[in-house]
Amino acid sequence: MPTPKKESVVADVRQELDGSSGVVVISFTGLSVPLITDLRNRLRRAGAQMMVAKNRLVKIAFADTTAAALGPTLTGPNALVFCRTDVPPIIKALVEFQKENAGIELRATYLEGNVYNARQTQSLATIPSKPELLSELVGALESPISGLAFALQGIINDFAYTLDAVVEQKAGQAA
Repeated sequence: MPTPKKESVVADVRQELDGSSGVVVISFTGLSVPLITDLRNRLRRAGAQMMVAKNRLVKIAFADTTAAALGPTLTGPNALVFCRTDVPPIIKALVEFQKENAGIELRATYLEGNVYNARQTQSLATIPSKPELLSELVGALESPISGLAFALQGIINDFAYTLDAVVEQKAGQAA
């Protein structure tokens, strides 16, 4: 029987899903309240929101979306991490927290219509952030252009030195 509170939770989960670029499902068994608070603060700084809701209500919220593929991973106590920014930095924050605290497990990630299992989620942490990728791209695009400019400048310099030498030679012959 749907109650207003349950309907509110479903609406909140759906709203968070609609406003996020990805969702990470984590298990956080055995963590104390201060550790969970620390995790929430780290995620907030990274651009994410952590939400705990009953699996059944989450499945209802995800039912009509492509995120419904996360359904099989929703067993036991879970938390949903809704990524409002780039996903890899948030997963990096989760992996760092996981190294410090054994009570967290990355279960799955929903990103751009695809679901990634725990192993694939761990590998997403190694992807550079969007600004880092863009700077690498700019560097890769700039390198050949600056090399060409440097080579052309060398040709112009050589031509100028040759003309200067010819002028000095002609001046020496005329004198």
